[in-house]
Amino acid sequence: MKPVIQRELDVLRTQIRTLEARLTIVTNAQLRTLRSIQETALRDQFNVRNFGAFGDGVSDDGPAIHATMQAAASASQGTGPQDYGGLVYLPRGTYYSSVPLVIPNGVGLVGAGPTATVILPIPSFKSQSFIRNERQDGTQEYAFIESLQVNGASGTGAVCSVAVVDLVSLFINSYVRDVIVLGGSNGGLRFAASNGMGPVYVE
Repeated sequence: MKPVIQRELDVLRTQIRTLEARLTIVTNAQLRTLRSIQETALRDQFNVRNFGAFGDGVSDDGPAIHATMQAAASASQGTGPQDYGGLVYLPRGTYYSSVPLVIPNGVGLVGAGPTATVILPIPSFKSQSFIRNERQDGTQEYAFIESLQVNGASGTGAVCSVAVVDLVSLFINSYVRDVIVLGGSNGGLRFAASNGMGPVYVE
């Protein structure tokens, strides 16, 4: 091949690589933006504040959290990997609840981080667990808990006789990620199988 043609080819290859690099950078930036918009929309859709929760460390936010989970569950088909409804978002704050928080099929609880979002029962709370999955017969496929702290508040008199978080017979496709569980009067985080249990991702 003639030297002139070779030089021209080398120049063209360099230009192509430069264009490809620029295209990749733009594409990745666009993807990050889209993901951010998607996450924001998701959090706005099932944000407990929009359902009346305060997260002020004083109010009983249990009913509002329950209402948010029910709204998220109603958006869920629960029949495939893309059909698991909604994630209930708890922004930074401390959320008290007088009632157990029962996670329906296809729903997750997501906070702003384990030191930023804290959920705990009121001092007079007495139940087997503070957070549990709804269907404990092996038919629940999706349940998620992420980026928050669950405090059983046993030091204030609250009682969780089995565990603070009790996940039983989850079929598959569930996870607990970046979560602190403490303050249990008995156990903290419990996984059990009364009717089979699939893999649950814990990180």
